[in-house]
Amino acid sequence: MGALLLFESVNYGVFHCLDCIYRDPQMVFKYQYFDWVAVPPGRGLELLLFVMGVASVGVMLGLWYRFSVVLATVCFAWFFLLDASLYLNHYYLTLLFLGILCFIPANRVWALDAKKFTSSSPYIRNWSRVWLIVQLEIVLIWAGIVKLNPDWLQLEPLRFWMTRHSGNTSELTQWLTQDAGIALAAYGVIVLHIVGAPLLLWSKTRLPVFFLYLCFHSMNAIVFNIGIFPFMTIAATTLLFAPDWPLKLWAKLKSSPSDALVTPPVPDYFNSGGGFYNAKGVFIVSFVCLWLLVQALLPTRPLWYEGPVAWNEAGHYFSWRMKLRDKRGEASFMIRNEKENSLRVVYPKDYLNRRQTHRVTCRPDLIWQFAHFVEARVVEASNGLYTNDDILVYGNIKCSLNTRPAQKFLQRVDITSLDRSTPRGEWLTELTTELPKR
Repeated sequence: MGALLLFESVNYGVFHCLDCIYRDPQMVFKYQYFDWVAVPPGRGLELLLFVMGVASVGVMLGLWYRFSVVLATVCFAWFFLLDASLYLNHYYLTLLFLGILCFIPANRVWALDAKKFTSSSPYIRNWSRVWLIVQLEIVLIWAGIVKLNPDWLQLEPLRFWMTRHSGNTSELTQWLTQDAGIALAAYGVIVLHIVGAPLLLWSKTRLPVFFLYLCFHSMNAIVFNIGIFPFMTIAATTLLFAPDWPLKLWAKLKSSPSDALVTPPVPDYFNSGGGFYNAKGVFIVSFVCLWLLVQALLPTRPLWYEGPVAWNEAGHYFSWRMKLRDKRGEASFMIRNEKENSLRVVYPKDYLNRRQTHRVTCRPDLIWQFAHFVEARVVEASNGLYTNDDILVYGNIKCSLNTRPAQKFLQRVDITSLDRSTPRGEWLTELTTELPKR
């Protein structure tokens, strides 16, 4: 985890244009309830990434581990929350893993802290490992469940993406650009996640399923640009093996007898001093169970809303809906000045960077934020001549979902008159176009 976080720190701090991503756009999009998270002034963003990189080295080495992992988590959480238009599932998963690691004493073995605090026990309670394992299982199983939707079962948008990449694929992956290969991948990933993930818990099937996941994530890393996600998930999947497998592997590499490894004593859980029947143990178990229950239920949010989530985006965030929709469109916004009875048109590209412009087109929450931003700019530029009640903002947007013909996305409504939690059905159109026949 430390190595992956260090990679991201260097990747963004050195090889990305932070001005282009965060400072040049005239606005950044906010997660609800996190409007207060702002881009640090001056070169504060570079400093944030530098601190995160140093903290991730501390996590890697197990040096001042508790301080390092908490600092890394805070820095990454701030970085993650800077712009909602840049949301990625694997960044959310990174944040969850870091949050869990804040509570786990992962510096007991092969860590500089272990050498410094020689009285520290080399063992940890199994709840630490179980917490991480169940979190991973929740992600994998939900990633399969959400693919049981009509578009994915008709091979979209996977067919569109693979056909588009057909000229860039190697001989190893060329078969994935044909319908037979696309169907195998689309249906195979459902089986792999829904059936394979639970089979990782069974010792007899664990190794072959792990190798299937290894192939799956390696192929994803080759075909799609999805950052650290494949490597983080591969590493996390090794938690399913016996906890002492690294020690046994190390013993074999050193040609040392593995039976020299010390087996930890079995604690007496009915003893209030050593088990879960004291106040601390009850709190830990309760907290872990609550965390996992929330994580298991959070992806059900799209079921609470009417209409396809791929179209209205209601409940899309934090629900492991990975690589499920391809949305393209064109957008302009009409500003009506009620006081002067005048109209003018603005385009997102005049205020936003290219990635923001692409994503604001068909994502309702971003559209809502942009409309309020435009209204505020007009009112501010009037030097008190206009108020928010004088300015109305309408969206002229057409969207295409998963190769469907583009259709009107918004009803004719003043977006700035809506609350952020207004049901999407009150201002979005219904999805009426069908997938093209293949």
